[in-house]
Amino acid sequence: MRNLLLSLLATLMWMASATNVMADIIDDVTVDGWKYSVNFTNGEAGLYRSDFKGDVTVPGEITIKGKTYRVVKLGYQCFQGCTGLVSVTLPSSIREIGMQCFQGCTGLKAIYGYEHLDISTIEKQTFDGCTSLKSIVLPKTIQYLNEDCFKDCKSLESITIPGSVYTYRYSYFDGCDKLHHIILEEGNERRKEIYPNAFKGCKSLDYIVALDHEAPQFFQPAQYKFDDFISPSLTKFYVSEGMEDIYMHRYIWQDRPIYGWQAARQDTVTIDGLNYKIHSVTHEATLIHGDYRGDVVVPEKVLYNARYCPVTKMVDYCFLNCEGLTSIKLPSTMTSTSYECFCNCKSLRSFDFPASITKWGDSTFDRCQALKHVIVPENVKELGAYCFEFCRMDTIEILGKVKELPFALCWSCINLKHISIPNTVTKIDYECFHSCQQMEEITIPASVLEMKEGVFNDCRSLRRIHFSENIKSLSHTMFRNCYKLTEIKLPASVERIDPLCFQYADGITTIMCEAVVPPVFGDVTTRASETSYLPKNLKVLYVPQASIDVYHAAEGWCDAPDIQAIETTGIDKVTTSRSESQAMTAVYAGESLVVSGLDDGDSVQVFSIDGRLLGKGKAESGIARIPMPLNNLVIVKANGTQIKVGI
Repeated sequence: MRNLLLSLLATLMWMASATNVMADIIDDVTVDGWKYSVNFTNGEAGLYRSDFKGDVTVPGEITIKGKTYRVVKLGYQCFQGCTGLVSVTLPSSIREIGMQCFQGCTGLKAIYGYEHLDISTIEKQTFDGCTSLKSIVLPKTIQYLNEDCFKDCKSLESITIPGSVYTYRYSYFDGCDKLHHIILEEGNERRKEIYPNAFKGCKSLDYIVALDHEAPQFFQPAQYKFDDFISPSLTKFYVSEGMEDIYMHRYIWQDRPIYGWQAARQDTVTIDGLNYKIHSVTHEATLIHGDYRGDVVVPEKVLYNARYCPVTKMVDYCFLNCEGLTSIKLPSTMTSTSYECFCNCKSLRSFDFPASITKWGDSTFDRCQALKHVIVPENVKELGAYCFEFCRMDTIEILGKVKELPFALCWSCINLKHISIPNTVTKIDYECFHSCQQMEEITIPASVLEMKEGVFNDCRSLRRIHFSENIKSLSHTMFRNCYKLTEIKLPASVERIDPLCFQYADGITTIMCEAVVPPVFGDVTTRASETSYLPKNLKVLYVPQASIDVYHAAEGWCDAPDIQAIETTGIDKVTTSRSESQAMTAVYAGESLVVSGLDDGDSVQVFSIDGRLLGKGKAESGIARIPMPLNNLVIVKANGTQIKVGI
């Protein structure tokens, strides 16, 4: 019995010892007259309330019985009510500052080292009542501000809030009687939200600077008016250069004049009818907004204050809505066009860009409906998204060595009939030719390896696509609403097809797939039993003779109503409108198929690839003309000879 009790006692002592080892050991200690809460387990300490006066330097570490502990926290109400406190210097080890930490420190004039801290939150009433604090630099890591954090800082004149703060909810600056301006730095993740009372109660607030490229949203605007968000003393907003037109149409922002922030710090001049901002340090000139009309020539340099200033760039939206602009010539001192720089210049008929401009920015010619023929010169290496959106040109020739045709490059270019794509292009991005409703034919060069979703959506006149011989895959809804596209030829290189590639491609009745191995239709495990991957009205699928059985068994392809061998058509020769001369040749011209190399009186018949008779005629003077609409591929038979023709 005695041994049992001793064993039980030993076990209990061991468990108690283990519990102490596992739990943090925390205690309050006083070091050099200041109170700390010390975690003896992890070696960290927090400073707590003491009677602080004068200039205070918080140590980065303290020593207790020969062991060093890092000071990482200023506790709840740490300096609260220390009216004799003048300045505080903080160590970089601080990563948490408690609520009401400096509340009521009426003599506090400066906080040093605060901007270098790695903290994410300014707690409630942290600086409330710091009436002598004139300025403060916030850490770049700050993400959240809490209620009344700077309330009644009556000497605070300005403050810059990092772009990482995305929500403005409370009366942060209520009672900041001398606060003159607030700068909201640019953020990169999401749109900022400003709630009622966020900037209310600052009776001297003159302006707010917002540097985001998307205007922060004043939350619940329908229920509130300007004075509910911002003190009525506010006279103007400053925004990122070139964003003025965006902000001026947004709720609350539109209630005050809006100016470019960079422009506010530079000299504005008008020289020979053009408006510029002259940088005070670099002396470079930036072309800015104006009511520009007629033929505009932008010079390489302008004379200002006895100094020649190079004109190196233009602001975003520089010529926005200049409906009287008819032509533009840019100087060799520029290297790119800006965002929507010529947007809605409805009378712009021509432009002259120097070889130095290698990039055309996003939406450069958006809605320039007077442009008829566009040549992208050899020096251009990059085209921006929506570059030609809603234009009315009929031809685009890309001579530059661009690597990508970007998202929605020709969105709703409803008159575009022809675009030449250079063999440097490897990718055609989403919706590139969306709603190009007059385009009947397009050739994709062999350099193109990738084509994204919806490239030809709503190309309602498209009849023929000459695919790249190296294309590996076809994406989602590539042929949506291409009503006149009845036949397509897929090169042997195709390996994968998105299951929804042919969705809404109801006009396609014939597919010729030259791939020996049937391309895979995406993730076949997700297929619904009643769903076909093939065009709704497909009649015949042509595949290599040796692969017919494989296609009959292949997932998706087995749904084809008729699978035939390409070789069984007996067609040995293929000619196109650009083919070399043969004994019998055919080209499409003047809405007719013109067949030459015939004897007078020869009968000519033209069939679709699935055997439908499309037209017939007889040769006169060695030529037969057979009226017919455009088709992808046709078979021409005459005098015992037959050829396959791409028209």
